[in-house]
Amino acid sequence: MRYVWGMRIHVTLALLLVAGPAWAEAPRLSLPLECRLGEDCWVMNYPDTDPSQAARDFTCRPRSYNLHDGTDFALRDIEAMRRGVPVRAAAAGKVIAVRDGEEDGLWLAGRKQEVLARTRECGNRVSIAHGDGWVTDYCHMRKGSIRVQKGQMVETGQPLGLVGLSGMTDFPHAHMGVLRFAPGARKGVPVDPYTGAPLSEGCGRPAHPLWAQPQPYESGSLYAAGVADHVPGKDIKQDAAAARRLPADAPALVVWGSMFGAARGDTLRIQLTAPDGRELVDNSHKVDGDQAWRVSGTGKKRPPGGWAPGTYRGRVTLARPGQPPQSRDVSVEVGP
Repeated sequence: MRYVWGMRIHVTLALLLVAGPAWAEAPRLSLPLECRLGEDCWVMNYPDTDPSQAARDFTCRPRSYNLHDGTDFALRDIEAMRRGVPVRAAAAGKVIAVRDGEEDGLWLAGRKQEVLARTRECGNRVSIAHGDGWVTDYCHMRKGSIRVQKGQMVETGQPLGLVGLSGMTDFPHAHMGVLRFAPGARKGVPVDPYTGAPLSEGCGRPAHPLWAQPQPYESGSLYAAGVADHVPGKDIKQDAAAARRLPADAPALVVWGSMFGAARGDTLRIQLTAPDGRELVDNSHKVDGDQAWRVSGTGKKRPPGGWAPGTYRGRVTLARPGQPPQSRDVSVEVGP
């Protein structure tokens, strides 16, 4: 299943842009979350550079969705969101728009028409002008967390609010859009921070990134794994922490892995080993379609008499042609 969380958002901020600092060049952007990319936050979706109904990121891979005009920086789960992860200004500038008060989790709860009717796809947001028509826009922030006011000057890295679940999203993340406004224009042109070019110019072009520090491209991320007593599903969005202990009468032992950016042709290998070293599961399967988010699991049903006590070990490996494999090792104690 392909998740579509947003639509192209054109920020209308007419004439307010002149109030920002008059920089002649594009701003140099820092990571807009207080996190370690690839460790406790990940890119879920890149901007879509394909004008057709297809979706392609700046490398021409399908790590986006149709009309997506920003970069989605995701957390592991809602539990991580609840602990509080700051959204930070990617560059210095002047706050030109603020919205707070939108409920978190409406889209996830199935109240999609309510979000659409209020035209609140972006949820709680902050927009910052950086001069020379450049604007960054931060969406889906947590209700009540916004720390800045319209008209306020902010520095690079200054906290704006917290990652949330407001607007058109069913996964905790912050969407950062980059726009360039021509003089007098009421709509900004979406720009890809990974290339410095308008999205309309397409993919595979020479890149002049706007990032102050190089940002590695994440073609796919195996971001969590564990052992459970059932095949997990959307509950992983709530809490992706691995269980530490399961009872001897657990109905099954299932090794699972969750990833951002699954691609057709990926191979997921799932292994499970008993306390005495016996191999209980060794299953490999091909991913049959591109998915922004995917969870896969396989395991073994409880044997007669229950599970032998001890430490069961699992491994999930993501293999993609032409790239080094990603693996996560997990374990669980099984016993009375």
